[in-house]
Amino acid sequence: MENFVGWYTHPNRKNLFINKKYGFLYRRTKVGSFHLIPQKMTLHQEIC
Repeated sequence: MENFVGWYTHPNRKNLFINKKYGFLYRRTKVGSFHLIPQKMTLHQEIC
């Protein structure tokens, strides 16, 4: 598995990554870019 600066790998999915700064989930595409996965925001995430 490749290591990316600023990203954690998802424990169960090889193409999902977690942004270290904000904690959002991203899906890595075949070309190497990252796309944000839509998620419901908690109150804490909306305030920050």
